[in-house]
Amino acid sequence: MRTQKSPSDLDRFIGERIRTARRMKGISQTSLADKLGLTFQQMQKYEKGSNRVSAGRLDQIAEALGCPLLWLYGKDADVGVVPTASQRLADRIGQLRPEQQVAFEQLADVMLKALATERPVTPAIPSEEPGRGRPRKDGLKAKDV
Repeated sequence: MRTQKSPSDLDRFIGERIRTARRMKGISQTSLADKLGLTFQQMQKYEKGSNRVSAGRLDQIAEALGCPLLWLYGKDADVGVVPTASQRLADRIGQLRPEQQVAFEQLADVMLKALATERPVTPAIPSEEPGRGRPRKDGLKAKDV
């Protein structure tokens, strides 16, 4: 049985929404807590749903995360935090162990350097379109013997 002080299902749901929005934006609990003037532990309790979020604080959180307030309540599912491809990638990278993150960063650096120095590839077969490919030499026709 739920006591007066234990979190309700809505408290836990809102906490999950805060966590989802924060992770999709690629923001750590610590940096979000700093933005809001909270401790890391308080932010953690909000996300777990063990501490209730006041209406004013919830509005501040929504503004800091750049998501609609109603989305945090689950009342506006169509308008919410739509992660970009880079945000999804950042979220997945954040789930890696620290040594894996370092290896991934090194790999990305090598790939970016390779792209910067890459030469444009010329097609081996000339294009059929006029003005593309190798120009034709008019004097090269079969010779009459």
